[in-house]
Amino acid sequence: MSRVTQTILAGQEDGVYGNCVQAVIASMLDLPLASVPHFAHFDWWEGALEFWARGKGLTCHWIHGDTIPDRLAMVCGKSPRGLGHAVVGDAESIIWDPHPDRTGLVSVDRAMWFEDWPNRDYPTGCFACGSILPGVTTIGTHSCPGALS
Repeated sequence: MSRVTQTILAGQEDGVYGNCVQAVIASMLDLPLASVPHFAHFDWWEGALEFWARGKGLTCHWIHGDTIPDRLAMVCGKSPRGLGHAVVGDAESIIWDPHPDRTGLVSVDRAMWFEDWPNRDYPTGCFACGSILPGVTTIGTHSCPGALS
């Protein structure tokens, strides 16, 4: 794991979202910051992250609650600054805060880690509707209510 610092802080300008998620994902996957999208620009950033991860042969496993997993994970919650924030956790503790002040989180509400995809827990299927169909790996390749028109 590398330690990538976020370069955009929330509140620098009105309506600007910080890029903590981008920095956390770059840190977890040992990638340069510029190789990871700024997911906060998407209305449904979790879906955008999952779609991006699938392109890398990974899937996102989410848990909700105040637990920091015993594995390398993105941990989301509230920062001491009163804003939503993401850090890297492992072994049930925070191991990297990408914010320059490194103050971590005051509460945890969910966490996510990557797993290889496809696998038996996340078999190949339609990302839009969740149908598990052999050979279906993209939106719109079968009669799907979630397919793009």
